[in-house]
Amino acid sequence: MLILTFLSTHHALAAESLLRQQQINYELLPTPRAITAHCGLSLRLERSDFWLVQAMLGDNAGLAAIYTREDEHGDYKELTTKE
Repeated sequence: MLILTFLSTHHALAAESLLRQQQINYELLPTPRAITAHCGLSLRLERSDFWLVQAMLGDNAGLAAIYTREDEHGDYKELTTKE
């Protein structure tokens, strides 16, 4: 599972719209408190969809950071920052 955080709510909702149009499984959720983010909304998606989603969103998607979490009770680990 991956958590994508965004620079603004506008960016998060635009990404959600694109994922919905492309019928990619995702979940829009409040950004977990353990994650420092610019925006209160994040997208959760399967790791296997990441490269497709990154290609679809492009460089101007307002993606702030990508986090992974191995299980429901584990810590979040930042994979990359897009700022």
